[in-house]
Amino acid sequence: MLDEVCRRARAAGQKGRRVGLGLTYEGLQGGFFKTKTIDFYSDEANQLYPFLLHLLDRWWTRDGVRAVTVSLDLLRKSNALQLSLVDDVIKRNSLSKAMDDIRAKYGETSIMRAISLKQAGQLADRSKKIGGHYM
Repeated sequence: MLDEVCRRARAAGQKGRRVGLGLTYEGLQGGFFKTKTIDFYSDEANQLYPFLLHLLDRWWTRDGVRAVTVSLDLLRKSNALQLSLVDDVIKRNSLSKAMDDIRAKYGETSIMRAISLKQAGQLADRSKKIGGHYM
């Protein structure tokens, strides 16, 4: 889901610096929505994933989950590029753009993370739905 949120942000020319994670528990019996503001703007799932994982580890009660929400906000135009001494930002951005182009041309499931091929993976199923429903 984070990959999709970041792809949409890139398509809109936006980067964000607050990620959010929400879970609704089975039977609609509670849940949470928590956010984490980070020190930099990003539209890269690999950069934002550790923050979402921290929110999950911190707030999930291990109850069954019915729905998951992932968000990115505190947005700004992505016309500026934050360079790094330890990361090749230009190469990473080019890779993300190439992956977005392939998905746009060949479909959402043309490139996916290997974890999505496991039994619990949802990407293939979600790619057949609009708004969470089969058409």
